[in-house]
Amino acid sequence: MTRLVVLCIDPRESVDADENYNDGNTVFVRVLAGNVNSIPRTIDALKKEYDLTQTITATHGGCAAIAEVTDALAGRPICGFHVDSELTSQFRGKGVTGRKELEELNPALQAERAALLGLKNVKPVFMPEANLVAKTEGHHVAVVVKPSTLEISKILSAAGIANPGLAYVVQTQYADESAASLEVAVRRGGVKQIMVIGRENEKINEEVRWISELDFVKEKGVKVIPKPINLDAKPKSKSM
Repeated sequence: MTRLVVLCIDPRESVDADENYNDGNTVFVRVLAGNVNSIPRTIDALKKEYDLTQTITATHGGCAAIAEVTDALAGRPICGFHVDSELTSQFRGKGVTGRKELEELNPALQAERAALLGLKNVKPVFMPEANLVAKTEGHHVAVVVKPSTLEISKILSAAGIANPGLAYVVQTQYADESAASLEVAVRRGGVKQIMVIGRENEKINEEVRWISELDFVKEKGVKVIPKPINLDAKPKSKSM
């Protein structure tokens, strides 16, 4: 039996994930604003691999992605196509336009979508910005890695990142479900380097090539590098 936790890519959520959810039997997915709607294939893959008995859709205050939604709903320019197409549409027609209210609505919206995708025992959780404790001052990178039961801090440490608060973390099964997350990390977070982490060099290099061709990556001159590391822990899969 495995719990699924869907979190935002925000660097501050890494400490929240390790401290509040990691028990060795929780698989983590990290995507922009915890947007379950953008990762249906990742969810389908995890349902096949794990016996998922509970899902938590954990979102937070001070979310840059929801700031984008707020601007979009007000008719102001936003950072890019991927964010608008994958996230904003969920909030239209809800009668809510303020950033704080949108942030508080978000976990329930994601929980509703998770249930529609067949996930069990879905619980929405909202973390106020004041409760996010990671130190985020400094140069940020974005890390792309597959969903895993490993502690985020251990993955980042193995990649040479000592401070989890300096890394946007994107965890999806498929690279094409990471575009909106990376768009916000690059355009709003000022990320100049994307690190693709994994065990299989060939697969990593395929993802590096795909991400390198994204319009905003080329426009901003972002460096995309493969980072093969030793991930010792193996996921707890369904028993046969």
